[in-house]
Amino acid sequence: MKISLVLSTLDRVEPLERFFHGLRSQSYRNYEVIIVDQNEDDRLTGLIKQYESEFTIKHVTSPKGLSIARNNGLEHSEGEIIAFPDDDCWYSAEVLQQVVTYLRAHPEMDGISGLCRDDNETVIGNPSPTAGTINRRSVWRMGISCAIFIRRNLIESGIRYNTSLGVGSGTPFGSGEETDFLLQAIERHFRIYYTPELVIGHPAPMLIYSEQQNRKVYAYGCGFGRVLRLNAYPLHQALYFFARPLGGIVVSLLQFNRRKAIYYYNSLSGRTKGYFSIQ
Repeated sequence: MKISLVLSTLDRVEPLERFFHGLRSQSYRNYEVIIVDQNEDDRLTGLIKQYESEFTIKHVTSPKGLSIARNNGLEHSEGEIIAFPDDDCWYSAEVLQQVVTYLRAHPEMDGISGLCRDDNETVIGNPSPTAGTINRRSVWRMGISCAIFIRRNLIESGIRYNTSLGVGSGTPFGSGEETDFLLQAIERHFRIYYTPELVIGHPAPMLIYSEQQNRKVYAYGCGFGRVLRLNAYPLHQALYFFARPLGGIVVSLLQFNRRKAIYYYNSLSGRTKGYFSIQ
């Protein structure tokens, strides 16, 4: 089973070198890397030359935009299994073998998803601690983009990333593209299994409550709310997701932490903006 790793990248070189180094150590060797390059220069040329004798690398260029780039990369993929690693993530030596072993043993499943840990083995985000098949309720805690591996039949069915979502989309909706992708699959009755035993390395986000981070959390919130609306989550379910940052505001104010309260306010504002947007 050949694996295609569709890797969209912009403004990074050193993290890519770490990812490539991890690929060289993989116990499972039947894979290809499709580098979808959004840079306007040739900064990746040296790195590609360094590793092109180690494994198959396809170097394609794309306009900026994460979802656009991933869709472009899919057109060059040949694998029976497809993944979308971030350009700052890394794989332990057994990751690809773990994916192939599971999908060979479970032909009824159309993919597998895992969670992320940083260099200190700290789990990133709030993933589910228990395994299970992803559904509309659990997708929010079982689907992080760099830890999703799918069979080609999802792509052959026409599922693609929504180019109005994600970083670089040119819209206010700066996240949610992987969740929307999985919800498209669920709508078409594909089955993707989540397990916390599949672990991908990824840096932990820095929470410093800066103005830049407030802009980012607002854009992420917009994307979150937009995915809720695009996939017909009713208002009473959306209110649950609005309540979480609202609770963060209240707790932060009780702790006299104004900067943290502003952070949660931006998250709440983004989620409501995305859900009620007519764009």
